[in-house]
Amino acid sequence: MAKKLRKFAGWNLYWVYSDGLEDCFVIARNIRSAIRVEREMNGFGADEVGAVHACRIPEGVAKRQFATDKKNKFTWPWYGGNDLLKKLGAKFREVEGRHETLFEDVVYSQGRPPRIIGRRFIKEFGQKKAFSEYGGEDQYTSRQSILFTLLGVCISRCQQIEKYITHSFILSVSAKEKTRYKTINDLAHAWKKKTLGQLIRTIEESYELEPTFKAALEWFLAKRNQLVHGLTTHEQYDIDTDWGQDEMIAFLSLFEMMSRVIRKAFYACYLASLDYGNNYLLEKPIPELGLTRKQKDDMSVFSHFFTLKNSDAHATRV
Repeated sequence: MAKKLRKFAGWNLYWVYSDGLEDCFVIARNIRSAIRVEREMNGFGADEVGAVHACRIPEGVAKRQFATDKKNKFTWPWYGGNDLLKKLGAKFREVEGRHETLFEDVVYSQGRPPRIIGRRFIKEFGQKKAFSEYGGEDQYTSRQSILFTLLGVCISRCQQIEKYITHSFILSVSAKEKTRYKTINDLAHAWKKKTLGQLIRTIEESYELEPTFKAALEWFLAKRNQLVHGLTTHEQYDIDTDWGQDEMIAFLSLFEMMSRVIRKAFYACYLASLDYGNNYLLEKPIPELGLTRKQKDDMSVFSHFFTLKNSDAHATRV
């Protein structure tokens, strides 16, 4: 029995990289073996392929995966698929059309070197000489740390709102915008390059804004610009003084509360765009893209904040 178990001991998972298109995970006992799999399968030269160790494969996992691969007539060493990666605790996502795999605080993606994140990054980065020499320069009080956290929350809220706006094609129904962009993707890409002020002016070409909301939006825009352009170093909000910290507490707390209204309005725009696109711009609606009951409730406030200036306007073409 012990001899049989050793058959599944010593297997590892390697990230094998080559031309950026064929980068992949390989099950092997050592790096040389992992590289050989990729070279033999895709015809790479000896200096065209490299590999890094990702993790050790536990015997139990190796045994089950080996049985599965054997049924499919795959002989180890061989490629490691998502089924194995999931068993080993990997996570997956798409970023800007690029597939990424997160495994033990390391992100793997074709065409890019693996990057360390999370706790592993903090641990390894903290061991670097440069960090030990300069890492102690900034010492913050507990009050300052709280303010930095609240500052981060507010900046994140701004980014969230801007994301909703740039992905809300339903806001771009003016004649000028419709002739400027051929597709919704073109619109979203272009709107990402605009400032928040430019986006709001573009929206007002097509929509009347509810007066109270418009006033709140103008306040938000002014304070947002103040927030991201030197708030902590401004004389009134100097984070190194007690008085300035008190001023920041009031500023950031009010901003965080007011931004919730702005987020709610533009989240409704975002949902309205998804709903319109799925139901009217596709040949057949995709059920999986349909809004939930809560999302429909969130979308319902759209008409409260925005009134179309021209009732004959139509949404942007796909």
